[in-house]
Amino acid sequence: MATSEQYESIIASLQWDGLRALWDNIEKRNTPGWEQGKAFEYLVIRAICKLLTLKYRVCVENGFPDYDIRERDIP
Repeated sequence: MATSEQYESIIASLQWDGLRALWDNIEKRNTPGWEQGKAFEYLVIRAICKLLTLKYRVCVENGFPDYDIRERDIP
């Protein structure tokens, strides 16, 4: 069984084609090397991290000077 660090390393190393192949395998429920549910879990986590990174770049680095990076309802 892989550790969370190993799963993180695997998912971070995948490029677009690898991510697509992983998604195809998830849909087929055929993810060798991944504990049940972990491939989907780490794919979702990677997607959320990518979205938050893009949000930061667009809103903070590219010119919304008064933008609060924190969500309004979350302390």
